[in-house]
Amino acid sequence: MSKFVRLKKFSSVSVSQLWSLTIAARKMPKGFYQINPISFVKSNEAEMFVLGKDLESFSSSSSDALVQGFFNEWYTNYQSAKMSLDDLDALSFSSLSNEVLYKVYSIVTLQSSEVSRMFFFSKMLEATNSGLHSKLRSLFLEKSVSEEGIIQLSLNLFKEGIFEEIGRRIYKRRQDTLLMSPEEFHSALYGGVFEEEELEERKSNYIVVYDLEKDAPHVYSGEKARAMEASLLR
Repeated sequence: MSKFVRLKKFSSVSVSQLWSLTIAARKMPKGFYQINPISFVKSNEAEMFVLGKDLESFSSSSSDALVQGFFNEWYTNYQSAKMSLDDLDALSFSSLSNEVLYKVYSIVTLQSSEVSRMFFFSKMLEATNSGLHSKLRSLFLEKSVSEEGIIQLSLNLFKEGIFEEIGRRIYKRRQDTLLMSPEEFHSALYGGVFEEEELEERKSNYIVVYDLEKDAPHVYSGEKARAMEASLLR
């Protein structure tokens, strides 16, 4: 099996969106292997991969009942996220305190991750040629759901107004806020500091991976990203 298997290609994607997608991949249903996606980003174009060994470890021996149960749980979150789009449209970000603004951003990140879980679950079942994938496809058809629709909703939850308002408060252009991680947003809004040069380096390339030690995504930029890419793709 190949060292890497491509899951999805994105254009005009933000660090926040890739962050939420990376977390989603770590939330497979009980009984299935937790995968570790790697996103390579160059000039705002991202390609997300999964390790071939993750595919080999992904267990697809569970039952139709588990797939049905997970789908039912996920579909409730999916419907809730769709309704949240209207709530976000009606929200005046400029009227929110820094604390509330960051809380809204955090909720959006969480909702995006919850929605995206099904995309990864479907992709992994398909890639491992599991018979359960046909069961999942029938559930998709029944509820008029598609993988592309799942990803689009996940990305759409990140309203541009959030990035623009955070940028206004921390004196950053919108294109800079799209390159910032949740940790950096929190630090900037609460008067902390972060590595400014990281943002400049990310304009050319960066990598988003899941850091198992800190149990959260991590962004590698500039020379670190190039060295990691060279090492991984060797």
